[in-house]
Amino acid sequence: MMKRHILISLALILSLGTVEISAQNFLKQVGNTIKKEVGKKTSGEQTQTSNKVVVNATDIPITKMRTWCLVTKDGKPYYKANDDKSLSNENYILSTVKYEHPDGVKPFMFTTAVATFKAKDGYYFDKQLKLNDQVQQAENTTGFKRIDAKTVKVYLTAFTDDMGYDARISPAMKEYKDKISKIHMIPVATAKMNTPLFDYWSQKDRWGEDIVDKFVAKNMRAYYAYPTTEEYFDINGKYVKDAKKSSYPSNYTILSVDILDEDLSDDIPGLIGEWCLVDGKKFIPKACLKDIKSGSKYSDGAPAQIINSPFEFAGGSGTLEDPFLIQTADQLNAIRKGPNYHYKLIADIDLSKWGNWIPIGATAAYGFMAGGWNKADKGAFSFQGSFDGNGHVISGMQIIINEETPVLTETGNWRAYGLFGYLATNPVEYKIKNLGVVNFNIDVNYTNVKKNLDLYAAAIVGGMNAGTDIVNCYSKGGKISICVIGNEAYKGFDKYGYRPDGAPRININVGGICSDGGGVYGGQNSPRRAHELMHIEKCFNDSNITVDVQNAKYNIYVGGIIGSMDTSHIHECYNGGNITLPIGLDNITGSWHESVAAGICASAAIPEIPGIYHMPAERASFIQNCYNIGDITARGASGIFYYSASDIHIENCYNAGTIIGNEFDHSNGASTINNIYSDACGIMPYGKEYVRNCSTNGNSVTGIAWTTSSTLGRKILVAIPEDTHPSNKYNVEPDNIGDFTDVTADAWYAPAVKWALDKAIISGTTFSPEKTCTRVELITLLWNAAGSPKMSGANPFSDVKSTDSHYDAALWASEKGIVNASTFASDTSINRGELVISLWKYLGCPEGLQANQYLDIESHQSDFGMAVAWSNISGVMGGTRKYKFSPKTICTKAQVINYVSRALK
Repeated sequence: MMKRHILISLALILSLGTVEISAQNFLKQVGNTIKKEVGKKTSGEQTQTSNKVVVNATDIPITKMRTWCLVTKDGKPYYKANDDKSLSNENYILSTVKYEHPDGVKPFMFTTAVATFKAKDGYYFDKQLKLNDQVQQAENTTGFKRIDAKTVKVYLTAFTDDMGYDARISPAMKEYKDKISKIHMIPVATAKMNTPLFDYWSQKDRWGEDIVDKFVAKNMRAYYAYPTTEEYFDINGKYVKDAKKSSYPSNYTILSVDILDEDLSDDIPGLIGEWCLVDGKKFIPKACLKDIKSGSKYSDGAPAQIINSPFEFAGGSGTLEDPFLIQTADQLNAIRKGPNYHYKLIADIDLSKWGNWIPIGATAAYGFMAGGWNKADKGAFSFQGSFDGNGHVISGMQIIINEETPVLTETGNWRAYGLFGYLATNPVEYKIKNLGVVNFNIDVNYTNVKKNLDLYAAAIVGGMNAGTDIVNCYSKGGKISICVIGNEAYKGFDKYGYRPDGAPRININVGGICSDGGGVYGGQNSPRRAHELMHIEKCFNDSNITVDVQNAKYNIYVGGIIGSMDTSHIHECYNGGNITLPIGLDNITGSWHESVAAGICASAAIPEIPGIYHMPAERASFIQNCYNIGDITARGASGIFYYSASDIHIENCYNAGTIIGNEFDHSNGASTINNIYSDACGIMPYGKEYVRNCSTNGNSVTGIAWTTSSTLGRKILVAIPEDTHPSNKYNVEPDNIGDFTDVTADAWYAPAVKWALDKAIISGTTFSPEKTCTRVELITLLWNAAGSPKMSGANPFSDVKSTDSHYDAALWASEKGIVNASTFASDTSINRGELVISLWKYLGCPEGLQANQYLDIESHQSDFGMAVAWSNISGVMGGTRKYKFSPKTICTKAQVINYVSRALK
């Protein structure tokens, strides 16, 4: 049974002599008695006539009591200390407890308890007795009354909340809640819900405005009634039936709530009534909500909306040993719901028709979990699992933003652009590997920025934490273009050559693979080990990067592999992309690091601990066996690495790219074949022992990591054969299937499309594989497979004419029993349920097969149940999960042609 929760009212019960009170009387007394003083009756020396209370001069006064609370167990109230100390450790004992509802409480009601405490021998309750100092700010605030020197009565009241819903929650609902307990749910809507009676104003008089406001802000989200618009208790505790469903009572508080799932009917079999899933993953009857508004309140005006893909995959259980299998764009998008699981691609993914891609882990406003929290970051999270590309590519990713200023702008803003937002550590494995991101476009333009902005962009991941890895990944054929323009008020420079005061500070980190990341240095004697650092290994970038900033103070760090890093290791990587940043030698003033770029990494520094600490390579930043062939243009530019204020080792690297505008190397904007690092680098004053076997000669590097390319005339990495790397196939368009311009030979559904073409079931030049399949398209497929018979007889459909191209197909479907209705509804989207029963009936309703195991099939003996059992045992259509078939999930044309080919082959 789900845990019951009790919300404890702030009301102080001062009944002055009443031993037991009802909820209604309690409500009446709140406003009238809230200001009365406690304990004017007796003194510590009072005696009673029949049973004298004697307080000796040596007795010790009790001046404070601890806080107590009223809770429930198995639906019944009981009195409980609010801390871990037992009553036996106190100077008083619990004598009796009387409950208003000893046999159990109902949902959404007040209940009370009165507890009598007796002072132990040698103690007495002082006339100035007070509850613990924490009482006034505690949720379980109680009222009390000193009866005499040896006796105190404590009064509590409680309002029961969602325990009432528990009684209505079916086993299937509980199973669903268990399944989604670890899933990150993106709000799909917001709504308003009302709270029960809460004597707000009298509570403010008693406790003070700040305390009550904090209490309301913390707890009132859970204070709701059921059903909200039909019945309630008025201010006098009188039950009111509001048949007209008029406005809420004036003393109700209307609050906003995030809806995580507005329609649970597809996910929970046998669901009775309409339910929503809201904050805290609570089930709420839809009757409790009003003014439902689609979309999240934290994404209004955002450049994109997160698509709510179901958390369903092509296989796997999400563990490191058995990762979830990703086959479609929807399944890739669903990763954002499970940031702690492990995933593996089993097909190439095309995002070219997806629209603006929101990084996994980021929000619709592209805020991400990094260093600061603001409205745009609300709902962001770090990806803490692993992602194995399995040698596949993700192509066509688009992030295109043209705005005056970032949506949900506050004093400081964090924005991330890439496939993933932020990669953080977890105890098992935390890496992205074997993945290519190709033919993508990240194009971000802000034209009137007035406030500070930290911007991160990369093909694969915006940021990485210590202990994370990117291995055997690449970016190819893409483009990253960032342009940030401050307000016109900040155009030009002051008399000292700097931007005017108030100009926004723009910090930009961009990389071909990752924009920023690494470990936090622990000091000169840190025992940091290699596995605790960030690693990027066997990766390359062949995508161009352009960054421009105007009318603002800025720092720009761009690297072909990573923009900036803390303590990190980069091994066997190369950059072939061109990097272009502002040079502006005539109009850029201030520090050189306003515009810094390098072929591998622009900067490695830990600002709070500058300088060299003479750490060995395994415990410091280390760039080894890397090279650059891209052209680098920036005010501060270098072939491999530019600047560090802490340890960095560079070994066995070369640069063959053209470097333009390195001011500190005095090139003055002229083109040059630059050396590996900049003279400005903080490691240079300590000698060049940190840079070993590095040059501009592509044949000077040594070791087993390198091989000579006969076609390129220089050495290349064995792990990344630049001249013959498999990624080269993405330089040309892959072969198409038949005359279809949108079905390539390497698509996962290509064999099914080819089969259908060979059977003359489909034809044309456009297939639209990701488009939703309609009824007329499915029936036409099956009709063609049956030989396209001409039909005669009466037309059963009111919406099908003899002149329609699908006239014969519709009549044929009626005769076969595939469509049994008076209307054909040709544009209806096909779901998995209709598809499986259509295929089953097409084949003559095969019988004698075993029942299926799916929990969302209501009757296994129905036609639908037998169709699902047939498809499962025949290998045509399995479930979306072990015990789930998902009959209401809509099918794309690619999915339909795949299932049709399986059934009819």
